[in-house]
Amino acid sequence: MKLKADRQEFSNVVSMVATATSKRTSTIPLYNNLLFEVNKDSCVITGTDGESQVTARVKVDSKDEFAFCVPKELVAGTLRTLDSDEIGIVKREHDSGGHSINLMVGRKKHYNIVGDNYEAFSKLDVEGEKSFSVNADSMINALSSAASACDPSDLRAFMMNVILKLEKDVIKIIGFSNHISTKQIIDIVDNDDPIGRDVMVTKATCDCFCSIPFKGSMDVYITDKNIKLVCSGIEFVSRVVDGRMPNQIDTIWNTCPEEYFIVDTQSLKRSMQIVRLYGMEGAAYFIVKEGKLFLMSETKEIGHRADESINAENHGVEDTEVHFNSMFLISSLSKMNYDKVRLFLKGPRINGKITPVDNENELWMFAPIAFSS
Repeated sequence: MKLKADRQEFSNVVSMVATATSKRTSTIPLYNNLLFEVNKDSCVITGTDGESQVTARVKVDSKDEFAFCVPKELVAGTLRTLDSDEIGIVKREHDSGGHSINLMVGRKKHYNIVGDNYEAFSKLDVEGEKSFSVNADSMINALSSAASACDPSDLRAFMMNVILKLEKDVIKIIGFSNHISTKQIIDIVDNDDPIGRDVMVTKATCDCFCSIPFKGSMDVYITDKNIKLVCSGIEFVSRVVDGRMPNQIDTIWNTCPEEYFIVDTQSLKRSMQIVRLYGMEGAAYFIVKEGKLFLMSETKEIGHRADESINAENHGVEDTEVHFNSMFLISSLSKMNYDKVRLFLKGPRINGKITPVDNENELWMFAPIAFSS
């Protein structure tokens, strides 16, 4: 049982599947392996960590149909280091019942890799029809942003995981923490799920998904147990998280003010990056005085202090002072690929909000903080 394949193409697919399923460590040996299922013209490669699974197909030349399961780091590292155009793989069954593969480059380079029981490789799957389609880039950006807002140390399910709320024409992807939250609203097409669903996935699942080079239109399948996303010949499956989502998950955004400044995104981020150096643990102030916006931070015990006047266009914000953690706002601004943002401010006890001027479907909410004066 053997196959031949283009080394670079085979290596790229193996590395992608191996890397995507290496976001968390596992003590289960099978999760450290990749499953290869070979037919005459292609090889389906699957990796899983027990919670997420990635499957991709690569062209091969083979006269046989067979399967093998080998350590992903070993096979990926070997393929990545070789400089040949073509590789060959021969599977050998052992009298003891196990198997191994011989990875060959010509006649002079042979690498023997002992396999694991491929029949014990447990796959995740989603049964049922497609739920909807969505742009892959939009999905990646939304899940990446929502995952960055989650707090894995918070034991409440809706705080440590990413929430997906499916509605008629959009999907809302939400990440919560005590300091910063985000809601990304994405248009969907061909929605075949008129009921709509709310599901949660882990931050690690989002990190795994966002490492995969999806492009173009993505088909999404959602059930009560799993979610499957198919795009670019790659299939991603993940378990969904059990847990109750708060009823006020949407209405909480209505508590944000309507008054705002329009500010240059990069200028605001640069100012925050400097000012945060002068406060304890990133603490800073937005100060609105005579309709103008100022940014300030200080360490009173030592005397360090930074003051900046921010060039901003005021749309109804009255004089106030808002304390906040600059590190979380810097993180949210880094996710925004837009020239200008709206900065919503109201008072010291009211949540603030940031949203791009050119995309009101991307929202970031930040909580004011109290710290020792």
